[in-house]
Amino acid sequence: MAANGELVIAVGQELDYREDLIEEMIFGQMWIWFASLPILIIVLGWLIHKELRPIKRLSQEVQTRKSGDVSLLNTEGLPVEILPLVKNLNQFFDRTSAMLQRERRFTSDAAHELRSPLAALRIQTEVAQLAGDDVALREQALLHLTQGIDRASQLIEQLLTLSRLDNLQALETLQLLDWEAIVQSLISERYFVAEKRKITLVFEKESEPKQKQGQSILVSLMLRNLLDNAIKYCPEDTIVSVKISSSQIIIEDNGGGVEPEDLKKLGQRFYRPAGQNEKGSGLGLSIVMRIAELHGFKVRLENVVKEGRRIGLKSNNILVEMALK
Repeated sequence: MAANGELVIAVGQELDYREDLIEEMIFGQMWIWFASLPILIIVLGWLIHKELRPIKRLSQEVQTRKSGDVSLLNTEGLPVEILPLVKNLNQFFDRTSAMLQRERRFTSDAAHELRSPLAALRIQTEVAQLAGDDVALREQALLHLTQGIDRASQLIEQLLTLSRLDNLQALETLQLLDWEAIVQSLISERYFVAEKRKITLVFEKESEPKQKQGQSILVSLMLRNLLDNAIKYCPEDTIVSVKISSSQIIIEDNGGGVEPEDLKKLGQRFYRPAGQNEKGSGLGLSIVMRIAELHGFKVRLENVVKEGRRIGLKSNNILVEMALK
């Protein structure tokens, strides 16, 4: 009974009893954990080994690779967590493989194409040396030597240009293209060359071209190659017209056109139709195709037929369809 008259009931328990109960609960279950621990460790180790086996295989595959091996990595059985990394590596290997193939092709093409001009230069040099007092023969040999050097220089310049274009994955520092200004500048630049060959250059603007971003220098190089082809391979008294519309640039001549079987092969590297008197490397249209590809343009070569007569090949000649959206 409390001092204030209230009834108080006190319940107590010995501390030893509580401690004994706790010890019984802990140590009574501990033998189960100790007995299952080795099994858990074995199972855990097996799972880790199984999950890491594809990664170990991938590591060994990369470690044992020879230099120059850019084949794709095997993604079979790889954990989902590292699959994006391996896929990105495969994309990198794919790009590297394409780059190496381009470099090998460039080296092979350059060696093959330079062999003939260098042999011709050597022959002309020997002719000049053997000319003796024959001034006319010496002058002719030196003229041929100069022409051969010019052709070799042009070939080397085109090979280097094509190599640089092949190594480009995307264009940088883009600006709006002023098609009219580019075309007019090219016509002014090539006017006297065309006049010397008795070829008339005509510019026609049918409609305002859609705005398109690109590199003006490369686009100018593309159109210059097309225009030079038309001037170089067309006969005298030919009219070469450059037409601009909202979605097309057409370089067209009224020359003799190209045979259908040759037309399909134009644009292939070093391909030149048989029977041409003009010297060339067969790289001009390849450069055109690559620049058009980088800008998203479509290039189509076709003969133009009017009144039942084949009168020319667009842009020798080429029709460039601009993918303007």
